[in-house]
Amino acid sequence: MKINMFFVYPMMDIVNGESNLFRIVDNNLKETLVIYLITENNKYNINMINTMTGEINKILVANDSQELDSIIQVLIDNKKKIIKEKDLLSVEKYILNLTNN
Repeated sequence: MKINMFFVYPMMDIVNGESNLFRIVDNNLKETLVIYLITENNKYNINMINTMTGEINKILVANDSQELDSIIQVLIDNKKKIIKEKDLLSVEKYILNLTNN
């Protein structure tokens, strides 16, 4: 399989207001999309960074841990569709479209 998805949160807790949520790895390119959060004013800012381009996209803001868990569950539920994408750019677009709805 060319693309894999590894969930990090909640196994790795929030440290100093930051945590990786999960990583999507293109095994051929050895590049990654990292979805992570930064807490600010008791809210969770969820961002995505593409390690190949260095581009950071703000995905959305979760107001509490319950909303954060709900967002993560949407991504877990769509894991098969996400890893079937042909490349990281397609995965990135898919996630941005998924989280904007």
